[in-house]
Amino acid sequence: MRKKKDGAEGETKKVESTYNAQALRMSIKGGLDASQLMQKFGIKHKQTLKMHVQKLSTNDKTFYDVPGLFVRAMNRPKVNAKGEIKLLIKNLDFESNPPKENDEFNVSVIDGKIVLELIQIEI
Repeated sequence: MRKKKDGAEGETKKVESTYNAQALRMSIKGGLDASQLMQKFGIKHKQTLKMHVQKLSTNDKTFYDVPGLFVRAMNRPKVNAKGEIKLLIKNLDFESNPPKENDEFNVSVIDGKIVLELIQIEI
């Protein structure tokens, strides 16, 4: 895969893949989970790690189970590059009285937990 350099006309640089079959195999057999593998190999996206594990599985004709690789992140929100946490109401379990459009919340952090309190506005 080739990518153009900024400002240099006609020059290209090669984007190196971090795929190393032997190191990946040993790390998986060593019990590392997906986030540890991503950190160790400098992989930024989980999809890239999935492709590397799939390639390794195909080459070895063996299934490799990597903990945390196929965990859906929809109900595990993360802080994005802008410093935001986005929550989808449909992914949260409200027993009764789900929030509606334009509802407001008080946000507090208690013992390392983010607590949202619905503000009851009386009309």
